[in-house]
Order: sequence, then C-alpha cells, then structure tokens
Amino acid sequence: DRPNIHFMVSELLYSVKSMQDLDRVLKFSADTPPPKFMVFANKRKETERLTKHAWSQLPPELHHKIVWFHSGMSGEQKASCMEELRKGEIWGIFCTDAAGMVSHSH
Repeated sequence: DRPNIHFMVSELLYSVKSMQDLDRVLKFSADTPPPKFMVFANKRKETERLTKHAWSQLPPELHHKIVWFHSGMSGEQKASCMEELRKGEIWGIFCTDAAGMVSHSH
C-alpha cells in the first residue's frame, strides 16, 4: 500500500567493509544526487560510519544532504529529519530501526 517505496536487493561484489557496493548502488556524486534512500544498519555507530563514508564521496557543501538517524537523537530531531527527507531537502538517511518508529503525524 506504499507505491512510493521500493525495495532493492543487490548482490555484494566486494567485502562488506570496503563499502564499494554502497558506492556502486547509490552512486554518490556532486553532479547527480542519488534517488531518495533509507539504508538500515543494526547499530547507531554503524549509521554514523556509513554517513561519514558517504560524506567522503561528496564535497563538504553537500554533506548536509545525507544524515544519520538513530535513537540517540531527540524526537524533534527525528521528526525534522523525516520531514526533510519527505520534502526532498535531504537525499537520504543511514538509520537504525528507530526510523520506523517516527510518527507520520508530524
């Protein structure tokens, strides 16, 4: 019942730690933004590590377009982040399952 949500499964071609598959799938570029995305991770630190890796692929002025999202953030921060994602103000988030717990009434 969510036609705007698409799941993507891609075979890993490289070591998980290399993050080359992440780069291959999301194709980070200053010239062409990736499609809106939510990448789920199991731990808060992992969301931050993935976000910092994405930032390393972009010029500093675009770092704000990709953020982490986890339970260490306030409810207000999480609601704001989801609203920015919905509006297209940010390109994507690296998140824990906390992203699924944000009320859609905000």
